[in-house]
Amino acid sequence: MVRIREVLGGRRRLGRAALVVATVAVLAAGAVLAVRDPEDRRSGPEPVTGPHASMTAEQLFAWGEQLPRGDDARVAYVVGGNTLVAGAHRVDLGPGVQAELRAPLPGGWLAQLGGTDELGNWIDVRHGFLAVDGSFRPFSFEAPRGTMLGRVRGEAASPDGSQVAYDGTIVDVASGQAVATLPGKPLVVTAWTDHGVEYAERPALTPEAWQPGDAAPRSYPGADAWEGPDLLVDYGSRCSTRLRLDEAGEPHQVDRSCGEGFPLVSGSGLQVTASGQVLAASGETLADLDLPVDPPTDGLDPPCCSLTWEDDDTLLVSLHLRRQPEIAHLFVRCRLDDGADNGLACERASDVFTGASWPFTQPLPPR
Repeated sequence: MVRIREVLGGRRRLGRAALVVATVAVLAAGAVLAVRDPEDRRSGPEPVTGPHASMTAEQLFAWGEQLPRGDDARVAYVVGGNTLVAGAHRVDLGPGVQAELRAPLPGGWLAQLGGTDELGNWIDVRHGFLAVDGSFRPFSFEAPRGTMLGRVRGEAASPDGSQVAYDGTIVDVASGQAVATLPGKPLVVTAWTDHGVEYAERPALTPEAWQPGDAAPRSYPGADAWEGPDLLVDYGSRCSTRLRLDEAGEPHQVDRSCGEGFPLVSGSGLQVTASGQVLAASGETLADLDLPVDPPTDGLDPPCCSLTWEDDDTLLVSLHLRRQPEIAHLFVRCRLDDGADNGLACERASDVFTGASWPFTQPLPPR
């Protein structure tokens, strides 16, 4: 392992735009973590009740800010491009570094790193293994930009973390060497499950699943897109159907959604809808966060909020708000609580941080 500044080398970029395209979801440089006054929850304006669906993005963010401070979110993300945050653990990756986490691996993450040299020149973006301690080991393989492989979007890690897929290529994590190429004409990689690498192929965006070593991928021409390990039919329509693959790789309908989208399912079987309604595996409503769903934006601002499961029964709400000239972000943790008005007890799980370019990358739980 070496420190990051020692591997930011290689050929220089011809322009800033190339790096921006390659790292569209990277958190912009210059962001800082807000310094929290330990007395802030005992002073200031009256508490904001909520949330509720009629709230504006500003009101929802104000609700999150006035909550009592809990433990740091048990997720990993990058602040300002060069500060790795993994729960309460923070590591400075060095001046000029721009990093983005792509997929969790044992002991770290598949990451994309670029940055500037001492003269301010842009340096090539590289994939590699970013360890929890902040050290970075670049992989040997990197497809030249502008080539067919270089235009393949998306990354994924194998279920056991021994291999990763990026640039349309399978790379061994231990050696950093390319070991296989995705068959056909891949356009975007979406996931890697027990059924193999899941991706969409040109020109019809046909969903494919390929196990490295198989002669050919398995195609699902009756579906429109992958969503995690599932297939979607009538994707983009008002109502769409979700299909799940069985052990043999055969798709079976599991549910149908109109309007709000499919719920996120935790490891314990709990479900949460886009509005924050928490359902038991049986469909019984257990709690309702009552979040706004798809509030109007000008096309430049992020949506006000997004949800993920921090663990099997704990929700993590990502709040986003444009505060000129930057976008502010805040994590809120909510747990089931029969004594709470809406069935959920919530607390802040981060300080406010700013400077992230949109789209904001969802946090990745460390393996």
